[in-house]
Amino acid sequence: MVVLLASLFLVFTVLLIEFRSFYEPSPLYSLLASLCGTVLAWYLTGTSVNIVSLLGAIIGIGVVAKNGILMLDSVHRFESQGKNLKDALVESGQRRLRRC
Repeated sequence: MVVLLASLFLVFTVLLIEFRSFYEPSPLYSLLASLCGTVLAWYLTGTSVNIVSLLGAIIGIGVVAKNGILMLDSVHRFESQGKNLKDALVESGQRRLRRC
C-alpha cells in the first residue's frame, strides 16, 4: 500500500509540475477511482496482494494518468483554437475513444 500511495503522490507531483496549477491535475481523481476499483476487485476475487498484483495496479495508475494528461492537453489545444469548453471536451473525448 505504501508503494501505491507513493505512486499516486509521484504522479500528482509530475502533473503539478507539468501544468503549474493545483486545478489542472484533476486526472488524479480518476487515479483514486481506479485504485479503489483495483482494491475492490482484489477483495471480491480473493486475490492476494503480492508483487504481481501491485505491479498491475501501478501500471493501471500509469495508464489512467497518461489518458488524463492526453485528454487535458487535447482540451487545452481545442480551447486555444477558439472552441468553448463543452465542444473541446466532446471533441477530445471522441479523439481518445477508439472506434472499431
